[in-house]
Amino acid sequence: MKKSYSIHGIIPLIGDSHRYKTDKGEISLVYPSMFTFDLYEIYCVEGDLFDDIERYNSIEDAEERIGSLLL
Repeated sequence: MKKSYSIHGIIPLIGDSHRYKTDKGEISLVYPSMFTFDLYEIYCVEGDLFDDIERYNSIEDAEERIGSLLL
């Protein structure tokens, strides 16, 4: 799985995001901020992996879900 780092938001309060990509698709992980209700959010950027936004309390939970979708 390829992981690319730090796509910083236009507004500093939005926070950083990481992208994870395999042949199955691409997922963006957005770090907690006031705009994400202080939760980690994942979005499907490419592929038909899941609908809408998924939110997690910890980065471990978010990355576990990302791994299960992309590997």
